[in-house]
This record gives sequence, C-alpha cells and structure tokens, in this order.
Amino acid sequence: MFVEGSADDGTQRLFLRQLQEAVPLERLDHFLRAGRFTEAQAFAESAGIPLTTVHRRRLEELLRPGNESFAALRTEDDAHRFVDQTLELARHVDAAFSVDLCLRLAVPTLDATRRLLAHAQQQAGDNPELTARVGETSRRLGTWSMIGDTEPFDWRGWSVFRAADLAACARAYAAQGDVARVSAIWRRHPNDTRLRDDVAGAVQGFPMDTDARALVAWLRAEVLPALATPQQWHGIAAWIEQRARVLEAKLQQPADALQLVALLDPATWPDGGALSADTNSLLTPQQLIDGSQAAARWAGGLAAELDNATQSCAFLRQQLRDVAHLRTAHGMTLTLDEYAQLSYSMVATELLDRVAAPELLEAAYFEHFEPYARRHGLDYAQLVRDYCLEVMGAAVDSAWEPRVLQLLTCLHASIGGKRAAGQDSLAQTSPRTAQVQTLSAVTLEAMRRSAIPWSDGVNTAAHRVLALMERYADTEEELARTQTEVREQLRLMRLRRMLQAHGLPDTRISDTRMAHTLLQWLARRPSADMRDVLQLADAYHHLSRTAAYVMRLQTLCETGTADDAAALLHFIDAEEPVAGRSYIPLEVARRTLCWVREALDSMTFGGDASRTEFRQLTAAAVAIVRTLDTLAVQREQDIESSELARLRKLVDAEGAALRTMWQLLADGNLMVSPGELEQLSAREQILADILRQQWLEPCASGPDCAPETLGLPLLPARIRTLATMLRFTPAQLSTTIVTQCLSLRLFTMALDVCQQLVDTLQTREPPTDDVDCVLRALSACERGVGRFLAELASDDKPALPMTLHGMLVRRLAAVCQSAALKCAAQAHLVRFLDAHACWSLASTVFDQTTDGDFSLLTRAESSRGADAELGDTAAWLSDLYADLYTERGLVLDTAPAMHRVYQLISALLRLPAVNVGDAEPDLAISDPGSPSAAPSPARGKAAAVSVTPAAMGNDDAAYLEALEPDYVRGEVVRRCGALVSTLSRNRHWMLAVQAAELTTSQLARSSFVVSHEDPDDGEALGQLRRRLEAGGVEEAEVAELLGAAAGTDAADVANLASRSLVRALQQPGMDAPFIFACMLSAAPPTAYQHLSTAMSHSGLLPARVVALAGVGAACSQVWQQQALLDRCRSVAAAARWSEQLRLLRLRFDVALLSDPTPERLEPLVRPMLIRTNMDIGTLLEFADAFRLDSTFVILEYISLCCSAPHVDSYQARVLGVADEVANPKLLERTYTDALENCISAYDYERLQFVVQRLQELRPQDAILSRHAAVLDILCTYDRKYPPATDELHAEWSRTRAARDANRRICAETDDTSAMVAAAVADTAGNPTGMPSFLELTAENPLAARRLPFHGLVGSNPWTTLLTELSTETVDMLLPLAPSLEINEDDFYMNLIDSLLRKWRFNDTTGTTSSDTTSSDTTSSDEAAAALAAYERAMDKTPTRFNSIQHLIRCFKDPEAAISTIKHTADEFPCGPDRIAALKMGIKLLHKWGQYIKRTPDPERKQVMAKAETIYLHFEKSYADAMTEITLRRNRLEKYLPLFSNVGDADSAIRVLTTVFEGECTAQLHRSGRDESEQLHEVLRKLAAIYDTSLETLLQTLLTRYLESPVELTSSSAELQLPSTRYQASIRHMQSDEALLRRRVVYILGHISESVRLLLSFAYSNKAGISCLSRARALDILFSVASYDDIAQQQQPEDVRRYFQALLYLGDFEYAGIPQTIADFLDCQKAALARSIWVEHHQNPKAVQLICNLCLDFGFNDQELVLRMFPRLLAAKLFRYVVGVLDIISTMPCYASIDELAGFWNQAVSSYLLQLSRSDGSDWIGAALAVLGTCIRSPHLLNIDSSSMVQSLVRNASGGDTSSIALCLACVVFDVFPYRRASKECLLSCIDGMDPEPLGQLVQGLLEFDNAETVASSSQLSIDWTGSRSLTAIFDLIDEH
Repeated sequence: MFVEGSADDGTQRLFLRQLQEAVPLERLDHFLRAGRFTEAQAFAESAGIPLTTVHRRRLEELLRPGNESFAALRTEDDAHRFVDQTLELARHVDAAFSVDLCLRLAVPTLDATRRLLAHAQQQAGDNPELTARVGETSRRLGTWSMIGDTEPFDWRGWSVFRAADLAACARAYAAQGDVARVSAIWRRHPNDTRLRDDVAGAVQGFPMDTDARALVAWLRAEVLPALATPQQWHGIAAWIEQRARVLEAKLQQPADALQLVALLDPATWPDGGALSADTNSLLTPQQLIDGSQAAARWAGGLAAELDNATQSCAFLRQQLRDVAHLRTAHGMTLTLDEYAQLSYSMVATELLDRVAAPELLEAAYFEHFEPYARRHGLDYAQLVRDYCLEVMGAAVDSAWEPRVLQLLTCLHASIGGKRAAGQDSLAQTSPRTAQVQTLSAVTLEAMRRSAIPWSDGVNTAAHRVLALMERYADTEEELARTQTEVREQLRLMRLRRMLQAHGLPDTRISDTRMAHTLLQWLARRPSADMRDVLQLADAYHHLSRTAAYVMRLQTLCETGTADDAAALLHFIDAEEPVAGRSYIPLEVARRTLCWVREALDSMTFGGDASRTEFRQLTAAAVAIVRTLDTLAVQREQDIESSELARLRKLVDAEGAALRTMWQLLADGNLMVSPGELEQLSAREQILADILRQQWLEPCASGPDCAPETLGLPLLPARIRTLATMLRFTPAQLSTTIVTQCLSLRLFTMALDVCQQLVDTLQTREPPTDDVDCVLRALSACERGVGRFLAELASDDKPALPMTLHGMLVRRLAAVCQSAALKCAAQAHLVRFLDAHACWSLASTVFDQTTDGDFSLLTRAESSRGADAELGDTAAWLSDLYADLYTERGLVLDTAPAMHRVYQLISALLRLPAVNVGDAEPDLAISDPGSPSAAPSPARGKAAAVSVTPAAMGNDDAAYLEALEPDYVRGEVVRRCGALVSTLSRNRHWMLAVQAAELTTSQLARSSFVVSHEDPDDGEALGQLRRRLEAGGVEEAEVAELLGAAAGTDAADVANLASRSLVRALQQPGMDAPFIFACMLSAAPPTAYQHLSTAMSHSGLLPARVVALAGVGAACSQVWQQQALLDRCRSVAAAARWSEQLRLLRLRFDVALLSDPTPERLEPLVRPMLIRTNMDIGTLLEFADAFRLDSTFVILEYISLCCSAPHVDSYQARVLGVADEVANPKLLERTYTDALENCISAYDYERLQFVVQRLQELRPQDAILSRHAAVLDILCTYDRKYPPATDELHAEWSRTRAARDANRRICAETDDTSAMVAAAVADTAGNPTGMPSFLELTAENPLAARRLPFHGLVGSNPWTTLLTELSTETVDMLLPLAPSLEINEDDFYMNLIDSLLRKWRFNDTTGTTSSDTTSSDTTSSDEAAAALAAYERAMDKTPTRFNSIQHLIRCFKDPEAAISTIKHTADEFPCGPDRIAALKMGIKLLHKWGQYIKRTPDPERKQVMAKAETIYLHFEKSYADAMTEITLRRNRLEKYLPLFSNVGDADSAIRVLTTVFEGECTAQLHRSGRDESEQLHEVLRKLAAIYDTSLETLLQTLLTRYLESPVELTSSSAELQLPSTRYQASIRHMQSDEALLRRRVVYILGHISESVRLLLSFAYSNKAGISCLSRARALDILFSVASYDDIAQQQQPEDVRRYFQALLYLGDFEYAGIPQTIADFLDCQKAALARSIWVEHHQNPKAVQLICNLCLDFGFNDQELVLRMFPRLLAAKLFRYVVGVLDIISTMPCYASIDELAGFWNQAVSSYLLQLSRSDGSDWIGAALAVLGTCIRSPHLLNIDSSSMVQSLVRNASGGDTSSIALCLACVVFDVFPYRRASKECLLSCIDGMDPEPLGQLVQGLLEFDNAETVASSSQLSIDWTGSRSLTAIFDLIDEH
C-alpha cells in the first residue's frame, strides 16, 4: 500500500494505492466492469480464458442493475447497432442465457426491443419453458405498448413492467382511475392466475372520481362473466354495493351508482352472463363444447350467490333508480339516506311543495308530480286532496287560495283528459268516479274556506267540477250527493257575497222570517244589481222571482228612470224562458202598471213635488208599455197566442192612457190620473178647462171686443192633440167648444164652430156619432142663443143692435138648414128641419119688427151678417120659395113679438120626439149657462112631479123642463095661440098660419108618427085633440089651432090604417101598440102581407124582428090563425138565436136558422157550449127552439166536461145530466171517446171519474178494472224524471181533435174569436207538424210529475216505463205489473238494461281526443281504449255488477235471471264485472240443475237439455273473459283474436304456442327472471282455463323446437362450415337460432326430466333429424346441466365425444366428405386431416374442416398449417382466418411459426378493407370484433397498423363507402399502439376534406363510441375521451 500524488489542472491530489496478487478472472472482471471490452478480450486470449466466458461476462454486465450504458443510445441507429453487437455476442452463449438476455435487456426503442424478442423466440426453439417465457414477454410488450402509449419508447418503464406483478400493476393503475390500462392488462393476460384472483382487490382500488361509464362497461363485459368462485363474486358484489352508496352519498351521482348496482343483475350482461366469448369470434366444435360446459359450471357455482346478491341489491337498485330519476327527470336532489326516510307519497308531495310560486305549479304538476305518482302507482288525486287540505289548514286567511286553485285546475285537466303527463305517448282514459269524487271534495272544502267575496279562481273551479260531475251523477249516488253539496255551497257563497257587497256581511240568511223584508230592501236599492235580487229570491222557496221583479220595477218607476225600467224588462225577457202560458215580463209589467195606476189615482195634485212624482211615474210607465210593445213584436213566434193577446191588450189599453197622461203633462201642464181618464165627465171637464184657460178666456179678454160679436180664432194644434189624447173626436171637441163659448157668451164663436162642425159632415151617410154631435151642438146653440135672445126681448133688457140680433137668428136658421142638407138620409133630419123651420119663422118675424130690415126679401144681396152664412144656400132656396105669397103686415114691436116667438120656439124644442115610453138617445149636452147645473132628463121621460108656471117663476127653461109631456104640448098650444093672436092683430096672417102649421106639425109628430103624404088624418087629429085636452088645453084653443091647419076631408078608417101601418113599419122607431092597432084596423090579408114583408127584410135588427113577430103572434091569437102563430114563433126564434150567436161571435149561416135541420145545427152545439161557459140550460133551450135531440146536446156537454181541463165542478155537471140520457150505449160511447181521445193522459182525476162511470155501465169489464187499478197506483206516485219529447208528441197526437176545444175553454181573453181563428189557422197550416218541446210542456204541465196513463195501458207500456225505471222507482212501479199484465221480472230486466246503457254511454263519452290529425286521433283513441281495458283488467272489485246483483236476486224465474246475467255479462267490458256476472250465472245454473232434477221426467229432459246448452255458453264466455283478462293484465291483448276459435285442447296448445313464441323472447330481452316467471304464470293460467297443463304445453313446445331445423344466420355465411355458422348463429342474439335456443332453455327451466328429454332426442333413432339438430340438443344440455346431472343418465365424456362428432359430421356432410360417427370417433385425427388435405385441399370447405381438426385435437403439423392459411386467404375467408389466428397464437406448438405475423397483417387488413366496401349496417360490430381479437393477440406488435391506415385511407379516396373506410382508419389509429406514420397519413387525408364529410367522419366515430358501449360483449373498450383521432381532427380544425 502506498501513496501517490497528482497535480492535474493546478490541483494537488493524493491517492492511497495497494498492490495485490492478480487473479485472471478478477482481472477480466475488472476490465469488463470498466467497459474495456477490447482489453478484456485480449487479456482472455492471453490468459487462456475461453471467449465464451468473456462474452457471457460481457452480456451479464449489460444485465447488471444500475447499468446506464443504454442511456447513451440516442438514435434508432445507435440502438440497432447495440442490438447487433449484443446478438453477436449472444451467439456465443447458451440458448437459455441468450433467451434470458433478450428478455431482460431494455433498449430505448421499440423496434430494437422487438428484435431482441424475435431472437429470443428463435433461441427458444422447442423448449416449452423458454417459449412460454418468450410468449409472455412478447404479450407484456404488447400490453406495454398499449398502456404506455408514449413516443419515444419508455424503455425504463418497460424494464419495470416486464418483471412487475400484473396484479400489482392493475392495482396501481386502478388506484389512478385508469380504466383503460387496467382493462388492457386484464384483456391481454387472461391466464395470469394472480391477476384473476386479485381482480376484486384491483377493482376496489378505483378512486371515487373514476369514469363510471367506462368502469361499468369493463366490469360487465369482461370481469363479471369471468368470475369463477363465490368468493370473487361476493367481493365484487360487496364493493359494488358499497361503491354505489358512496357515489350517491358523497359525490351525488345516483346515475353512476345505479349503473354499478345494475351489474348485479345478470340479465344486463352480454349473452345473459353465461358466455363471455365474442359474438362474432370463431369457435371450433371443441371450443363450443368447452364453452357450454364452462357456462354450466359457472351457472352452477355462482347461481345461489348470484341470486342472493341480486335479491339483496334489488331494493337498493330500485332506490337508486328512483333517486336518479328524481334528479334527472324532476330536478330533485335527494341523498339515498334522505330518500329512504321518505315514502312515495311524501316525495310526490315534496315535488309540489318545493315550488314557491303558484304560477309554476302547473308545470310542476304535469312534468313532475303526476308522472312520479303514475310511475309508482299512487292515487294522485288523493295526494292532491291531502296536500290541499294540509295547505289550507296551515295557511293564514286566504293565503292558500292561489296554490290550491292552481292544483285544482291541474287535477281537473288531468282527470278530464284535457292534459296529462306524457300526453303525446300515453293514451287518455275516462276519469274514474273516485277521482272525480276526490276533486269534488277538495273543491267543496276550498269553497267552504274561501273568503267572501271569493276569487274568480274559486268560481271557475266550482263550475268546472260541477260540469265534470254532471256526466256521472246519474249513476253514482255518492257523486250525486257531492254535486248537490257543491251547488248548495256555491249558492250560499253567492248569497253571502251579494249581501256583503250591499253592506250586510253579518246577515243571518237562515232566518226565513226576514227574507221578504230583506228582498224588499234589496230590490228598492238603486245600486243593487237585479241578479243579486234574483239570487236572494231564489234562495228562499217562499219568495218568487216575479215579486222581486215587481219590486225593482216599482222602485224604478218611483225614481223615474224610464231607461232602466225598459232595460229591466229586456233583462227579464232574456232571463226568464218563454215557456207555457205565463210570460213573466207581461205579469211583472201588469202588476207594476196596476201599482202605478193606484199611485196616480191616490195622488194629491199640488206643488212641484207632486208634479215631479207624477212625471217620474208616468215616464216609467210609458217606457214599460213601449218596451212591452217591442217585446211583443220580437217574441211573437215564442209567446203562446192567448198570452200574446193579453200582452197586446195590455199595451193597447195602458199605452193609450199613459201616453195621454204624459202628453197632457208635457203639452198642457195638466196632471190627470188614470181614474179620471176612465170617466167621461172628468175628461170633458179636463177638456173644458183646457179650452177655457188656454184659448177662449184669453181670446175674450180683449179690452175693445164684445164677446157676443167676437169671431172664431184659430184653434191651436196643441189643443186638438190634447183632445184626441183625451179620446174626443173632432166632432166632440167642437161640441165642447160650443158649450164653452156659450158659457162665455161667445155666441158668434159658438155658431162658427157649429157651422164648421156641420161643414165637416159628409154629404152621403155621415157617421152617426158626428150627426149626434151636430145635433147636440145645434141644440146647445138653440138653447143658449134662444135664452139669450129671450132675455134680450124681455121688457127689462136693453135691445141689441139690429145687426147682432138679426145675425144670431139668421145664423141659427142657416146652421139648421146646413145640418138638414148634410143629414138628408139620417134619422135626425126631422129634428134639423124643425129647428130650421122654427128659426126661419123667428127670422121672418124679426124681419117684420121695428129692428128688422124691411127690404131684406127684395134686395139683391143679403145683409153683411147673413151674406157669409147664407150665400151658399140662397140660390138653392130661391126656387123653393119663389112662388110663396109674401105678406105685408104691420111693423111689429120687436120686444113683445120676438119674446113670444122665442117662447114658442123654446116650448117646441121641449116637445117629446116619440110617444111616452119609447126610448130615444139622450142628445143633450151640459149647458153651463143654464140656471140648473144638473143635466136635464131624457126626452120622453115623464117628470116625477108636475110643476106649474107659477112655481117656476120667470125661469122659462126650468119651467118647461119640469112639465110632463102632455102639459108641454098644452103649453105649446097656448104659446102658439099667443103668437098667432099677436101676428093676426098685426095682419101677419101667413106668419100666423105658418106658426100654427109649424106648431100643429110638431105636436102631431110628438104624439104619433104621421105620414105626410096621407091626406086622411082625421082620426089622428082626433087623437091629437084628446091629448091636447089631456094637457090642459081648452077645446076652443084646440079648435082654433086645428082649424087653422085643417084642409082635407076624412077618409075611411081601413085605408088610413093601412097607410099608417106601412108608414109605421118603415119608421126607424116602432110604436108597437100603434102598429097592433093599425093591423087590427086594416084588412087581415093586407096587414099580414105588410107584416110578413117587414119581418123578412134582411136589414132589420133582430130585436125589431122579434117585436114584429110578437105583434104578429098577438094578431094570430085575435084572428085564430095557427099557421101565422107558428110562422111568427119561428121567425122570432131565428132572429133571437141569430142575435145570440152573433153576440157569442160564432160564424154561422143565417139560412141555417131560417130552415133548421138537426144535421146542420148539431155542429153549433159544441161551440155554443164553449162560448156560453157550459150553460146547458141555454143549449137545451136552443135545442127545443129548433127541435134538436136533447140527448145529443147532453152527450156533447158530458164530453166537454170530461175533456176540458179547466171546467170547474165537472163531476157535478156530468152527474147532474147523465141520468137524462136514456140510451146507456150512447153514454158509454161518449165516456169511452173521452177516455181514449180527449182527456189528458196526466189528468188522473178526470180519468178516474170517467173510468168509474164506465164501470157503472160495464161492471164486469176486466180492462176497466185494470185501468182503475193503474190509476190508483199512479195517483200515489210522483214522477222522478222529466218527460221525453216522443212521449209529449204522442200525447199531442192523441188529443189533437180535442185540443182546439180545450184551448177555447182555457182562453183568458175576451176576444176569443181571434184566438180560435188563430188556432184553426195553425191547425190548417200545419196539419202534421209537431209543436216545440216548450209548447208541449206548457200544454201538459202535469207531465213534469205524472206518468202518461195511456202510454202505460197501451200496447207497449215499456216506452213509458223505461224512462222512469231506476233503482229508486222500481219498487214503487212494481205494483203496476198485474194491472198491466207484465211479468215482474221484466221490471228488473229492463232496469238492468237501462243501467247498462247508461254505463256504456258514460264509457264512450269519457274518452277525450286532442286536437290532432285524423290519423293521430285514431291512434290516440285506440291507445286510450287499450289503456282503459288494461285498467279494467287490473281492477279487482266488480263495482257495477255489485250495484245490480240485488236486482238479479229479485227474479222469480231462474231462466230469466240466467238470461239477464248472460246479457249483463256480454254488455260489461271485460273485467271483474263480467267475471262476477258469469260466476253468478254458473252458480245459478247449478242450482237450476238441482231444481230440474226434481221435476217430472217429460219436462225434465227438455229443460235439462236447454240448461246444459246454456251452461256450455256460460263456460265458453267465462273462459273467453278469463282469457281476455289474463292477456290484458299482462299487456298481451294482441293475441285475443287467436283465442276466438279455441274449441279443444289441441287448438288451445296451438294458440298458447303462438303466445309463447311471441312473448318469450321479448320478455327475456327486456327483463329477466321475474318477467319470465310472469310469462310462465300467464301460460299456466291460460292452460288451466282450457283444461290443459303447462307441462304438456312445454313438452309439446320442446319437441317442436328440438325437431325444427337449425337456422343459420346469413351474416355467418362466409364462415361456411355448419358447425362454425351454428356457433356464430347462437352468439348472434337476434338470430332465429339464438331465439329458439333461449326458448328451449326457458322451457327446460319449467319442466322436469329435462336432461333425459334432451339425451333421448339426441340419441333417438328417429329419421329426419339432422346432426346439427341433435348437436343443438346436446349444446343446450351442456349449457344447463352439470356433469353430475348428466352422469345420472349417461357418461358425460361419452356425451361430449358424441356431441363433438355430431358437429364434425355436419361439417363433413356440408363439405361432401362421407363419414360416419363410429369412423370419426375411432380414427386418428391427424391422419384424417392429412388425408383430407391430400384429396380435398382445393376445397375451401375441406381446408376449414382440416383447420378445425388441427385446432381441436392439437397435433403439431406446422407445414400443414402454413399451407392452409394461403388457401383460406385466397378464398377471402378473412374473418375465419382471424379467428384461427387468434386460437393458434395461443398454442405453444404453433407459436414459433414466423409467418403468423404476416398472416395477421394480411387477414386483418383485408377484412377491414372488405368492411369498408360493405353497405350493411353491422360493419361497426364486425370491425370492433376483429379489432378486439387483434388487441388480445400476442402478435399485436407484429401487426402493421400503419399499413392498415394507409390502405384504408387510399380506399377512402372515392366511392360511397369513403366515410366508412376513413372511420375505420381512425379507429385503427386509436385502437392499436401509437404509430407516427398512421397519424401523418390521417392528417394528410383530413386536411383536404370539406366541412360536411368531416362532420360525417366525427359522427361516425361517435357511433363507434355508442356501439362499443352498447355492444360491450366485443371486449373492446376505447377511451374516446382521449381519442387520438378526434384530438387530431379538432387540433387540425383549430389550426385552420
């Protein structure tokens, strides 16, 4: 040892060195450690050490830990040089060390590492251990290239991973959450036991944030199906449950937790969890057998554990599903613990309660609450009810209202089908009555809690629920009660709201005593709405709406609001329907107008207040009448004719009076009450006041005008209008003006008015009333002017000027003359002529006085005063008086002469016109100027006492008025004598004679009518003399008077009497005694002829004819002429009854009475009875007068009494006259006709009365007894339902003949002729048309509460009974059965049928359709019907049948009961009601059968046969119903048509087979064990219905399926060999063969001895069964049975060998190579394969067969294998080659074949290119399958993915499949280890793509993602979140 120094770089160092003896090997080691390999090699040569040792030691140095020499290899060339050197050295060492070296060395590049592994593969040779090591390292390198995914190659990581524990790596990657790397390790190392055993630990290491989707996909596809022990499964299951809870609790990820828990259900695994092989990978026959056995072992080992785990997690899975659903669908975040504490109802309520705003409740209800409730089968209506009650209970005041009302709206929409959750996908059904009841209860409670006034929402909710309940109230009693409660509550709420609005919130509405007062107070409030008043009136039964209307209208009249009054009437017309005879507006207006009339009549007029009140009342009343008139026009077609006539009468009567009152007030400022308008005197006084105050007095009050000479001013039009309104004609107005002018001494005006009145008369036939007015006016003028002139002519009065005096006299004469000319044809002509004669005399005398004009008769023109008045008539009168002698006497003194003239005229005017006792109209008018205000008595009436002139004093008018007629005549004679004496003394003899003749003429006509043409009137003068003497005239005075007038001789009495008779008969008046005397005085033939002519004159009045007939009858008694007596009697009767008929307003022909016959007079009897108010005495008198049969009259009277509904005391009337009918048959016929055709079917009292009368006539009649019994029952029954239109039409048609008579009797108007004519016109115009329903109900008011008697006793009583039958009325109607001869069972039968029809109607109208197109509507209706049928099938309670079951038990006839049950069952929809009905029917049939057995033999056989037939029908119906219910409960209704023709067990088996085949696969796919068990139970129930067993069905199905030929899928055609295609077919889940296999497996799970059955089929000698069919049976056997189960029947190994032989035998047959099972089992398989190659190597099928033999039997013949692959590739069996390579790559005997890598590349690349050119839809799955095989391959690194990408990109350059090729290129780039060349190739292609194809490419890659997730059985998981291709595409897009 020594020290050595050194000073390099200026630094001094010391080294301690030691010298030791050198050992060659140590020296060599020193060189090697120092890297001095050249020196080491030279030293070894020099030292004699073998170079092998040097090379080994050199290589070992490379393997030394910590050797960093590899880091210096920077480039690929450096690495390859290093590998070359290493391999050169490795050639000098042993193979084991060389292999170990290549496996352990870590070089920086992948290619270098692959070269080392290739060398190691060569060095391994046939050494199995070395080969296995090399294979494992190669597989790990492939795995590292997958999980490393880095460039450059991570050689350090590889050096660690190469020797690492895979389980630890998996744990490490799992801890990082790297599912892709863990899945890659798991997928590429399936034989690593530790990895498999530690999988649970690795899975448990995944962090919480691991991608659940990728993890679940990997576990489901690869891990769970590979678990082999219960411990593994239990560990995984426990972790899954724990992880799911943690995910949900901490990370709030229930969806991810649900995906994890779903892993515990094997039904969600690929292939049901039984097989883990790829769907599209190849399986040889041996692999099929091994897979089946493995599946059986797996199922046997894990079945119990799997079931336990599934059951334990089922509840958790359901909870997670709900939590996830709440979060995703409803946005409600709940933890699992929180959800576990809640019930479904609480969660549903929380979905509503979490919404704060009521406006958002609708969306929450339909989008969240109701879907959740339906999802969990909750009664959402009940939930809403509970929630609303809770909200209402917790809220303060009305805070609950918006929320509850919104929920009620939603609930109504949901129940009514207007809107529901999932409306687009779920069919809407009719609402259940329970839900409607719940909605009604909530609404009712809300109404009770609502504040007053309530909101519009409460009102809407109430009306909405009432409309909804309307459809069900008829059939559901509880709902009907609730409906009544809702209506009552709504009424009370409205009443309270109304009272509160009017300031009465605390009113006790239950106090009925205050109701009327409250109504009166409210109606008289101007601010109260009329609807409020009506609401109050409707609230109390003792108040009427009409009274409310009247009160309000009276109030409006008091306030004078005419417009409001009119509006109220219009409101009443719109509010109250026009029904029946009563028209409410008319009645209201009538009462109000009566009240207005009374108010006006009782009013005291005075002051402004009364004037205002009068104006208000009148204006309102006028508006009422005007409105009524308008309504009459508008409602003319609606109001009944009698009511319309009343309305028009009221309008006409009241309108005229009210308009008059209003006009008088408006124009005349006069207040006139209606009562005053009705009194003529009052109206006259009113008119007089108007004339005096407004016209005459102002005109006469001038300062310089004399009233007597004042001319007539213009009458104002206003006064004329007022007079017209006071109902005065112009003539009457003129008369009143005359009277008032005379009272004011306006004589000239009075005469002017009188002249105008005369001028207005027509020349020909002026109106009688106008003539009377002229007469009255003229009389007034005569009296007034005459009295005035008489006063002027007296000694104490100054004389008037001549002009005025003469003018007045002449004017009077002119006016009388004009009147006579105008009234030449009138009866008053004599009166006018007399007046003219009198005043003409006065004028003539005045002309002879001192004040007269002496030259008046000789001047050419008249005086000025008379010129205007007489000018028009002077020319006409000149000729008449031209030859008269003009006398020249002394000039008279004006005063005494004129005084005597005026006295005579006054007396002449007082003469009676006719004899005392004859009537004459009183033409006098009130004379205001007379001393006495009292009106004078009528002319011709004797005074009560005689008054002397002394007693009367100077009052001449009063004196004459008080005298009796005869004394008046005497006074006339005396005054005439005085005037004549005065004129004679002054030598005016002609004037004296004229005065005497005038007096004599008027005296004669005042005593009797004398013909002026008859010169022989001596006797008449004698009679006049006697009357004058009786009046106190002295005989000398009479002689003097008559002597002056006599100038003819007396004639014979008979001639004078005959002429007098003719004149008397021609006069208008008739003096009967005078005519009688004349007839007796004249010759009888002449008298009879004159009398007969007078009686037969058609223009005579009946009274005159009767009087003449009486005179004739008196004469016949004197003459004793019976013919004359009969003639007079008949004429009198005809006249009297014609007048009577005219007064009755009956249309008839007068000739009927002139020549009466019974046939022509009988039609008048009934109208006369009607018009005389059923006066039988009058009719009997009429019959006696015309010799009619009194019996006929009595029978007509009885008929009308019985049929007319408004005839009072008809019983007494009929009983009083019935005994007068002698013929009982006629009486019976009358009663029968009244009963059948006349009496209303609802008038039970009349019907009973008539039936009793008929029973008296026919006491033994059974029909009448039944009628009486029916009427007795009907009288105690009140109708429950309103009458139908058909019923009223039938009644109208039956009583049509008597309807007109009934209308006449019921008429309330006096003018019945118009009504009758209108009724007849209606009948004639509409002989067959039916009235409206309202008219019919008005004509039959009793129909509302009575049943029609004739409808019941008619031929079909059920027409009436069916409408009334109900559960409430059947017991009350049942007593009618004996009387109507109806079986009591028919009542129950028809009642049941009626209920069935109602239910059917409700079911059909319950479904509502949305506003969609026709096709959508049809599909929606179908879906709704299906859903409704499903709900009925799921229902357990036969609600409807229970409601009618008690009715069926009431049947007495068992056959009828059974028939009714059958009909009921057929009417019920299939459900519990139909089942219950059929069960009851079958039960009754059994009882009926027991009863039949006890009947006698002949009858028993016949009835028993019938019962057996019925029983068979019931059994068939019951089976059909049970079948339909079973199918509908399981949503299998589409199979219902198949069961319609099932008649025996064979047909039932066929149909059940169809059901099984249609539903087995779908349910297996959809769910799993539970659903399969459900289908199993469905089949069991259906089989039991048709008396067969499920075991028989399943065995039949099993035999059928096993014997069916194997169906190979078309997609596996390229695999060619049947065994291979069979395996592919059963792995294809949608193939027919896979479907059949699952069916068989399902069947085997539910039958016994399944192993025996399968073995028996496989080994059977039955011909026609193919080898593949037998092999299929064994395949299923190995899948479902364990070795122990098979061993009980046969040795499992023998069965396995037989199974394999069957598969190969099928292949041999397909390839055309003869072979038997025995030969195949005994031969050497290698020799067989080689021999087949020799003979059939050109046949690809044979090559496939050889390949399968090599793979299954494992003989090593690499040369044969190398020859087969080119053949298979040349045949384009790329898919098959990939599968073969996948198997061969794992076989050690073929692992050393270097050409395998080339075959991999060629097969995969060619297959992908082939897929890129395909146009099918399954290319994604095929690509995933092939790529998955490549990923699992140990040759992964040898597969050139870059070349594949390039070839695919080239293929994508054009064509329709370019997108598929490019997608495949991207997937290859993503799946295989990273290659830069692949990326560059893809980018160069994508860079030039347009946006559209680029988008299609991205979409295609996403489809790959979905396919990988769904078709997870491909065992290929692609991490698309880190996809290389998508990243490259998006980076490229970003760059651009």
